[in-house]
Formats: sequence, structure tokens, C-alpha cells
Amino acid sequence: MQKILIISLFALCSLSLQANKTTIFSPLGDTIPQKENPFQRKQGKEFTMAQLETDALFIDAVKEIELGNVDPAIKLLEQVISRDSNYSAAYYELSTLYFVKSQVQLALKSNLKAAELDPSNDWYLIQLAGMYQQLAQHKKACEIYQTLAERNPSQQEYYDEWAKALLLAKQEKEAVKVFNKWEKRVGINEETSLKKQQIWLACGKPKKATKEIQKLAKAFPAEKRYKAILAEMYMQQKKYNKARKVYLQIKKEDPLDKYIDISLAELYKKKKDNKKAYESLKSGFQNPYLEEDTKLQVLVAFYSIEDFYKNQVDYTFDLTQTLASLYPENPKLLPIYGDFLYRKEKYPEALSVLQKSIQLDSSHYETWEVLLFCEMQMDNGALLKTDIQRVLNLFPAQPFPYYIYANYLTSKNQCNEALEYYQKGVRWVLGNTEVLTLFYSGMADCYFKQKNFAKSDEYMLKTLTLNPDNYIVMNNYAYYLAERNTNLSEAEKISKKTLVAEPKNPTFLDTYAWVLYKSKRYKDALDYIEKACQIEKTPSGVLWEHRGDIHYAMGEKAKAKDAWQKAEKAGGVSPELNGKLQQISAELK
Repeated sequence: MQKILIISLFALCSLSLQANKTTIFSPLGDTIPQKENPFQRKQGKEFTMAQLETDALFIDAVKEIELGNVDPAIKLLEQVISRDSNYSAAYYELSTLYFVKSQVQLALKSNLKAAELDPSNDWYLIQLAGMYQQLAQHKKACEIYQTLAERNPSQQEYYDEWAKALLLAKQEKEAVKVFNKWEKRVGINEETSLKKQQIWLACGKPKKATKEIQKLAKAFPAEKRYKAILAEMYMQQKKYNKARKVYLQIKKEDPLDKYIDISLAELYKKKKDNKKAYESLKSGFQNPYLEEDTKLQVLVAFYSIEDFYKNQVDYTFDLTQTLASLYPENPKLLPIYGDFLYRKEKYPEALSVLQKSIQLDSSHYETWEVLLFCEMQMDNGALLKTDIQRVLNLFPAQPFPYYIYANYLTSKNQCNEALEYYQKGVRWVLGNTEVLTLFYSGMADCYFKQKNFAKSDEYMLKTLTLNPDNYIVMNNYAYYLAERNTNLSEAEKISKKTLVAEPKNPTFLDTYAWVLYKSKRYKDALDYIEKACQIEKTPSGVLWEHRGDIHYAMGEKAKAKDAWQKAEKAGGVSPELNGKLQQISAELK
């Protein structure tokens, strides 16, 4: 009786709260717009004790729902309906609980009954539409959302749900019409235009999608973002001239727009106009409003590796240099710039940049590796030795520093120490045939210089077993055999194989000529050495010395002297060259 009295008071109070609004959340996940409370009693209605008892049962059911007690709630709601078969709210709540229990047909039946009893209740219709969508009955859901939108023409949510249901029903054109209805009511706006654009794109109708953005850009001429979207649409359709026109309009209106030059660069890249793409990027990189990291990301992403270091190297180097001048302390940029300088053979500059990079961040092994190569090219043995120890302390399991230093020591004829580094480093080469080949061939060079020819041949053959098509090692092996006057037929066979692979390689031509020279086939040797000198823009001292030796063997002493003099000037020759020049000068007197 106490509960009934409380319900009576609640019912009387509710008469004065008819205007109260509330937001309800559907069990199916939809947010329902604010409406009048559906459970309010109508003003002026008289309540019987039986009705109040029924309301009390309903409230108990709602409490059980809030506590997550589904089955007790269902029993209470069923009692409510048995007492009042027109209690629409009970059918509504019951429908929700049936759906939770996957009793779909019962849920649908209850929801339909709730909507039938109170067809003006939007919440009932929204939940019913949601159930139809869950059951993939999209056409029925469309009809309900259409009713809701027409009943509530100022509520955008209903138009959105209506259009969404139409899309699920694969009625894309009808969905666009729904958005057109909303647009007609509120005017052209970004949200609606972009939704229509996406629908047309999904339908494979880019022209219609573009028209939506054109209309949006025209409606808001001061909003450059819409122009940018329009230009992107043109780009996707490969209408580059139209895209360029829009981009240039943006640039004219706002020269310091931080993305406009980058967008233009992308356009010129698509048109394969590399020069204009580079010019646009450079302009963009000088824009103070474009963030530092963004500029670096654009540089790295814009060009392929082949473009970066080969095809468009002049452009990429200049752009990298531009950023380096703007951001001399950028830890991400310095390694790239240092590597570039190294590849450009600007070794002192590269060394300075790489040292600064390592000072800022010493954790990147790749930067150290380029630094070591740079020091080796500069023939800075003291600095190389110091940095090798630093690298090995930081990265003891990296084999390449051992190889770099061993290679340097070999070039200085410090072969015992070089072999120690080769042997230490080779232990860290795990399954990398290419790196193992470098170590073995380096060790073969060391043993050759020590005149330990058996060991040299052993490591040459190990290298060729690992990589039978390593033409550089083949060339070296053939040359070593020729130098020793050993197995010249095998040397010729190996050297010939390298020429078949690379007939215009001057080093391979020189080796083949030298093998022929050692075989006393001087005329053939001269043909190949002359070919090597023609191909090589600046022939090395070794090449000229070999040519002089061949001329001398053929009795062409004046030509021999000329070639040896050129060898002396080029440098990098054998210790015997000075004696050869003295002898030939005496013979020609």
C-alpha cells in the first residue's frame, strides 16, 4: 500500500512536468533526440488502484533491468501486460530484453505491438528500425526512418539514419536524394556535401562526386580547404590542368599556405615535370609555416631511392642542402645530408656533418658506417682507428666495421693486423653470403700480399663457391694468377668470363690484357689494353703502366716511354716504374 501511495504521488507530480524533456539511449545503440517523456500520464486522466499497481510492477521491472537481471524483468513485464494488454512501454522494454536473449522474433513482435499501440512514439519506431537493420531488412528500416524524418523535419539524425539504411539496401541514389532534402532545408554545408561525395565515389561516379565539391566550393569561396578538396578530386581523375588551376588560385589567395607548394609538387610529379616538381618543393621547404619534421618527411617520401641517389640526384641534393641550411641541428636530417655529401665525394664536409650527427645521437649504426667509409676515403688512419674502437664498443656484433678497418689496413700493407680484424669480424657474419664473400675475398688479398699463395687461392675459391657469379672476385683471381705466372690458361678462362658479363668494364679489360701479356700474346693484349684506355675517361696509373709494358714487349719503346710517363703522372703505380723509365730513357738515347 505504501508503494501505491508513492506511485500516486509520482503520478500527480508528473501532471505538472509534461514539458520536461529527456534524452533516451536505445538498447540497440542509437541516440534518440530529445522528446517528451513517453511514460508521462496525460493531464486530466484519473488513475485507478489497479492501474497504479500495474505501474508499480513496471517500475520494479525497470529496476531489475538496471541491475542486469533479465529473466526476472521479463517475468514482471509479462505480468504488466497480463494486467494491461495496452501497456505500450512494457512491450517496448520486453522487446529489448528478448533481443538481448537473441529471441529475435519475440523481440520484433513485442516492438511491433508497442508501435501499434502508440504509433506517435518515436523511440518505439527507432528501436524497431534498428531491429530491422540487425535482421538485414533494410527496406523496412528505410520506411520507418522516412516516417521519422518527415515527422521531425528539423532533426538531422533521422535523415542520416534514413540515408544509412538506404545505403545498406544498396539504394545509393535514393540516399543522395535524402541528403538533398536535408540540404534544401538547411542550405549547402560541408557535412552533407562530403557525405554525398563519398556516396558517389563508392558508386564509381567521380564526376558526380566532383560536382558536389564544386558546389560546396562555390557556396563558400573564402574557404580554401574546399578548393583543396576539389583539386584533389581532379588529381584523382588525372585532370591535372584543372587541378593546377585550382592550386594556383589557392596560392594566389594565400601565398604562404603551408601545403600548397607540396601539392603543386605532387601535381608536377604526376605530370612527369621533374624540374617544376623540384622548384615547388624548394619553395615549400622555404615556407616558414610548414613544420620542420613535415618537410623532412616530404623529402624522403617524395622521391624513390633510385631518384634520390641517381635519376634526380642534383635536385634531391639541393633540396637536402636547403633543409640542412635551415635546420643545421636536425638529428634526422644530418645523417641523410652526411650520406649525400659522402656519395658526392665531398669527404671533409661529409665528415663534419656526420660527426655532428653522432654527437647529437650516437645510437644509429648506419651513420657510423658512413662515417668510417668517409674516414677511409680521406686516408685518415688515426681517426679511423679511434672511431673503429668506439663503433665496436657500441655495436660489437656488427661485422662490417671489422671489414672496413681490415680493408684499410690491407691497403697500407699491414696484413697481419688486417687478418686479425678479418678473422674477428667473420665470426659475426651469420648467414649473409654477400658479406661473407667480402671477408673471404679480403683475406685472399691479404694472403696474396704476404705471398701466401696457397691461402690466397683457398679463400678465392671459397668466395667463388659462395658466389659463383662474383665477377670482381673472378677478375682479382685471374689477375693474381697472371701476376704469379701460374695456370695462365685458367686465368684466361676466368677473365674471359668476366668480359662476357661486362664487355665494357675497363678493369676487366685490363686484367684480360695482362693475362694475354703474361702469355706472351702481345698484339692481342695491346688490343684489349687500348680498348680499356678508350673506355676509361681518366685511365689509372696501373692501366698506363701495363700498356707501357706491352708496348715495350712489342719493341715499341717510344710508345712504352709515353705510357709509363702517363702512369707516373697518374700515380698508384708499381715500385718498379721508376727503374723502367730510367732504362727506357737510356735505351732511346
